Amino acid sequence: MTVVRTIHKASSLVLAMRAAGGIHARTALDQAEQTVRAARAENLHGQAELFAQMRNWKATSLHNDATWLDLYECSSGLISICDPDEDVHLLRCARLLCEYVARTAEGERRKVIGDLFISTLSVLGDQANKAEVRTEVLGAFEALIPQ
Repeated sequence: MTVVRTIHKASSLVLAMRAAGGIHARTALDQAEQTVRAARAENLHGQAELFAQMRNWKATSLHNDATWLDLYECSSGLISICDPDEDVHLLRCARLLCEYVARTAEGERRKVIGDLFISTLSVLGDQANKAEVRTEVLGAFEALIPQ
């Protein structure tokens, strides 16, 4: 009778984790969370600046492709600095604005819709509003958008 030999080869992920400088996924996630929390105050300041730019867009009367691109970039900027846990509603609305600008032809975009997006984003970005209020506002806003 022959003896069966089993060879266990460590995966490349396990080898990388055991190598010098390698870290476990949980440690990496904890470090990422600490980094996000440390940058929260700076990100809130950045959000306030982007909201100010959006209010300027709302106040202007000229809305062409370039100004809509500016609004898209403001919304994209919000997405990049939002905390995925704290700003869930704001992220969703900002993504919807980017989708609206990307999918709508220039001649079909309406200023009133841009104004509605900006007003909704302002309510969702206001840290004084409770999560329940944000959920209700976003739900009502999404009800206006055809699926």
